[in-house]
Amino acid sequence: MKSEIEKELENFIFLTEEQIQKLEYEERCLYREKLKNYRDWKNVIDTAREEGKKRASIEIAKNLLEYGFSIERVAKHRTIY
Repeated sequence: MKSEIEKELENFIFLTEEQIQKLEYEERCLYREKLKNYRDWKNVIDTAREEGKKRASIEIAKNLLEYGFSIERVAKHRTIY
């Protein structure tokens, strides 16, 4: 399920440099501020997803080791970040 922020990010409208230059000064500033916010939030979400994948992979590996799988076998079949 996507968060409200993710939904907003999907709807962000990217302008070309030519389109940006046609905007009034205040509109340009506002657009650039929104673009910066978009990039910041996108990076936060992407980083969180990667961290989640790493943690999940580590948990899976721990569980497999607890079930008696050898370290070699776990390492061979799992990508641990």
